[in-house]
Amino acid sequence: MKPTARLVVLMAAGAPLSLTLILLDARLWPAGLIYAIGVAGLMAADLVLAPSRKQVKATLIRPGTMPIGDTSRIGINLTYPPDAQGAGDVVVDVTGPIPPLPSQSYLFDAAENQQFDLDLTPTQRGVVALQEIWLRWHGPLGLAWRTKRHPTQDTLPVIPNTRPIRRDGLRLGRRASFHGIKAQTDKGQGTAFDSMRDFVPGLDHRAIDWKHSARHRKLVCKEYEAERNHQIVLAVDTGRQMSEPISGIPRLDHGINAALLLAYVSLRHGDRIGLFNFDAKPGQYLDPVSRVQDFPILQERAARLVYSEVETNYTLGLVNLGARLRRRSLIVLFTEFVDTVTAELMIDNLRRLAKRHLILFVSLGDIDLRARLEAVPNQMEDAAAAVVAHGLAQERERVYERLRRMGVQCLETHDAALAVDLVNQYLDIKNRKLV
Repeated sequence: MKPTARLVVLMAAGAPLSLTLILLDARLWPAGLIYAIGVAGLMAADLVLAPSRKQVKATLIRPGTMPIGDTSRIGINLTYPPDAQGAGDVVVDVTGPIPPLPSQSYLFDAAENQQFDLDLTPTQRGVVALQEIWLRWHGPLGLAWRTKRHPTQDTLPVIPNTRPIRRDGLRLGRRASFHGIKAQTDKGQGTAFDSMRDFVPGLDHRAIDWKHSARHRKLVCKEYEAERNHQIVLAVDTGRQMSEPISGIPRLDHGINAALLLAYVSLRHGDRIGLFNFDAKPGQYLDPVSRVQDFPILQERAARLVYSEVETNYTLGLVNLGARLRRRSLIVLFTEFVDTVTAELMIDNLRRLAKRHLILFVSLGDIDLRARLEAVPNQMEDAAAAVVAHGLAQERERVYERLRRMGVQCLETHDAALAVDLVNQYLDIKNRKLV
């Protein structure tokens, strides 16, 4: 039992009243005692009218998992006697990559149960622990709290966000879908010869077969089928720079979400997808898989990637990856750099790797740097900051230019467009037959 603010006000109001009566007449001193006893009696009556601890129960309704960056909902089902009177609050004690949850207020009514919904928006992958449900309530007079603690010891895993993958991946992968029992092939792409057909306006003139056209006395052209079975490796840097939050979510998780969408689309296009991560030393390596049914394996391995506080060692990581690959592959590297020293080490190792493989370098733009460049300077400090930002942006562009001269494909974009831009870049690489 704990006093409410209303009880404290009532007790505090009795002190000046009793003092005033004593100053008027010393024989009126029992009035203060009677007032205190009366307030105590009201508090006891409030406790009697309020439901007991055994009569109020709470159960938790939770989802199976929570995607990072999305809002998930947990429910609290509160049960109590039908004749209960009063009001109270409920709050869930949580720990993990999530802000504290607000309390929910309620009034006892004749419904005998109520359900409250709490929204959770995790900002990192990991485990959210739902430790306890705290309840407190008072009777109709609102003078004393009853409290109750419900231990839950429940956990919710925070996984990569695959909802956009299901939505966008199905739309992007329709051209690789199946109708009935006949496979739909992708015509007009790649270098694998498929058939001959009559030439019609709109087709590529370079596909005209002049020998067969002379023989048939009409224009005919070759039709090609899109190449499949390319090997793609998602190389994810899990070092310190990738733990920096962008729009409330670490760079690493933006990269994982985009990588999973690319993996889903690539599997539907018939390519093989592998996964590799590294920071100060090489991490896990998943041999390339080739079936859409293997996508949950990629998702589970991506969920294991942990946030690291150490600097990335490109030499150990990229040399280890190069030693594992036996055939030419498209390596999609998710990483970030901030200084020229780190960029030099990265470029030297990418140069050796680019001699055998095609590399797609993926990074998220520096939001603070872009904001400094776009801001209108109002003071000398703003102008100085803009000059420094411009210099850093030029250095960053020089790094990209050196990578492009080495044959590395570069993609720098913002977090909201990363997944779609990455898939478009992958499709462009396939259409240009670069792998």
